[in-house]
Amino acid sequence: FDSPQRVNALFGPVIVQIAAGSHSSFAITDSGELFWWGRLGDVVCVRSPHLCSLPAPVVMVAASQDHALCVLD
Repeated sequence: FDSPQRVNALFGPVIVQIAAGSHSSFAITDSGELFWWGRLGDVVCVRSPHLCSLPAPVVMVAASQDHALCVLD
């Protein structure tokens, strides 16, 4: 995309934190769900948010050029 786009899949959950790296973006909901979208390596490109399956609620996320980190409750 060449300009900002509305992320329709995130209109519903209450988003409490976002993080963006060079190729990926992340959003945490008020219930601790983590959504991810963007590019994974040179192969996978996810254009709409994907709900990540994690063993506990997420309380914080950080992203950089090639890595992401989330803190679980």
